[in-house]
Amino acid sequence: MFYTSWKNAGSLHSGRTIDCMNVHPGGQIWIPCEVKPGPFANERLVRVCSDFAEWVGFVPIEILRDSLLEGETFIRGTITDVQNDRFEVYFAAHAVTSNVFAGSVAKVEALGSVEAGHPSLPR
Repeated sequence: MFYTSWKNAGSLHSGRTIDCMNVHPGGQIWIPCEVKPGPFANERLVRVCSDFAEWVGFVPIEILRDSLLEGETFIRGTITDVQNDRFEVYFAAHAVTSNVFAGSVAKVEALGSVEAGHPSLPR
């Protein structure tokens, strides 16, 4: 299951609130972010904010929902911890601030299931 964080994430909002118990370590999440040009063509400087923290880092465009040069989009992260109404996320990026970002479970929404196709393994 993929989740998006921040119920007020504008037009990308799915409108479906999820049960907080579904947010679990190992789950993937899309979090709204601000994007600016990075030092390389395939990298962006990204800023993510929540009630708990701010995260800034250099991000490969593969983990951004849109590969725009500047503006607002979502960054994909992996949930590493959930405690009470707070979750922590790891981004596969080069952090300028802390490697871990914290957000509120109450603001998380489901985006829907994502199926990953895997080729059959040779026997």
